[in-house]
Amino acid sequence: MTATSPADRLRSGIASLSAPPTGRRGDTSDLSVDEVLLLHAAGWEPAGLVYGMSEAAIPPGTFWALGAGGAPQHIGIATSAVASAFEWAIQKLHHACSQEEGAGVVGVEVEFEMAPHHVTVQLTGSAIRRTSTGSSHSSHTSHTSHTSRSGAQGAGSDPFLSDLSARDFTLLARTGWVPTSLAYGMGFVNVPRRRASKALSQAGQNVELEAYTQGLYVARESALAGLQHVAATSGAHGVVGVDIEEGPLPFARHVIGFRCWGTAVRLSAENHERLNPGLVIELDDPVVEFAAGSLR
Repeated sequence: MTATSPADRLRSGIASLSAPPTGRRGDTSDLSVDEVLLLHAAGWEPAGLVYGMSEAAIPPGTFWALGAGGAPQHIGIATSAVASAFEWAIQKLHHACSQEEGAGVVGVEVEFEMAPHHVTVQLTGSAIRRTSTGSSHSSHTSHTSHTSRSGAQGAGSDPFLSDLSARDFTLLARTGWVPTSLAYGMGFVNVPRRRASKALSQAGQNVELEAYTQGLYVARESALAGLQHVAATSGAHGVVGVDIEEGPLPFARHVIGFRCWGTAVRLSAENHERLNPGLVIELDDPVVEFAAGSLR
């Protein structure tokens, strides 16, 4: 056997670390160590950090203008623009996941930015795939075919998307729930100002601003209807982990926006398993310190 110098062995070690193992690609994710271990225990592994972003134009118009009197008006053109941006970003995330040979994406983070004439949606998450030993696990945690946005069903369905953590994903998978897609909904409502006569009659009083209350309800109903529609078209039975952003827009304080998104899930009845929660007592509680002199 030919002897090698320490420098040669060092160079060989560096070369082996810089090159991915034979037959697989290097994996990058934003998952914690605990999440990676949980995924491996369930038969999954990180496939790569994936990203999808889209910007949609909002055509110029007078819908941002402040009106006087009347009922709150739903701004359909803004709602459609945001929905398009979400859909295009999701398509790009699907493509990025497929490029990494992933079955789906977990831990999707949603970044949303809206301006008077455009909206930006950014999605970032960790693609995951089955390990070589995970193929023998129960099928309800695998990449089960699901109904796509177009209503088709089969092996060519898009990868699933989930904004749940890897921990919550594995917990759902154990009980037979399968994530299908990232569901989203939004609504924007122009709230007219009070008429001068009504504002004067209510001066100095604690009164409800009925137009703002009604506007928030209208925006909320529009957003939740969109969320449920997206979930239904993906073949889901419900949506979990819903995040909500609501309130006036920074550039138009009289416009109320309501945005929500979450993970659409479907129950696989043949694999459903009930979990019995157990009591867990942490032993690393911080010690509460106090000054003995304070007891006098």
